Amino acid sequence: MRSYHEREIKKLKDTIKLYESLKIEAESIYTKNYEAVPYDLRPDALERKIMYYKAITTVYEYFLDKLGEKESLTLGKYISASMSAFDNTLSFNVYLVDGETESKLYNQVFGSHSGINEFVQEHFPDIFSVILGNTGYSHALGCYNLNNALNFFKSFGYRDYKRESLCWAQKDFDKQIDTAKKILDWFFRLSEDTELMNDVDKVLTTYFEVVFKYNPEE
Repeated sequence: MRSYHEREIKKLKDTIKLYESLKIEAESIYTKNYEAVPYDLRPDALERKIMYYKAITTVYEYFLDKLGEKESLTLGKYISASMSAFDNTLSFNVYLVDGETESKLYNQVFGSHSGINEFVQEHFPDIFSVILGNTGYSHALGCYNLNNALNFFKSFGYRDYKRESLCWAQKDFDKQIDTAKKILDWFFRLSEDTELMNDVDKVLTTYFEVVFKYNPEE
């Protein structure tokens, strides 16, 4: 998994180099005939793209640095949280990491690995957030709602949740970088809370036992 993250970071850095070279060429043409340069290839638009990819890379490298020698960030026995930059878009999601449980869910319930991932990503954040005292209606002081924390990364670098407009200035990207680091710090603190993780495992173990009880192997 770590090698996967390292490949993605290299890909992001190569993308930055591409946009930097495009910007140099665009600036040359723009000074001679600005009408010849399409809006999305104008120097200022390319500069925003460069800032965007640099911001993604900064956050991704921060995650990898926090990860250290570990292969993944685990929230107990069953759940892991992982970062990705698929299609050069930052994402941070939770997944079922226990192979035995996933195999049984695949064979006895879902018949689809992607379906299992979608189920975990849709429902685990609510279960976990309520344990932490955050219901989306009221929340404990200093606590994140997991859905909000994960959704933050889906619109990272943009001024709106619909991802229609990138941030305009470096200070705007810096503000989002700071928030992203705080969220990641929070996830890593949770993962190191042994008592909490044992209790979460207890809840999920009971849940999966009931699921398999009523969905036995044929």
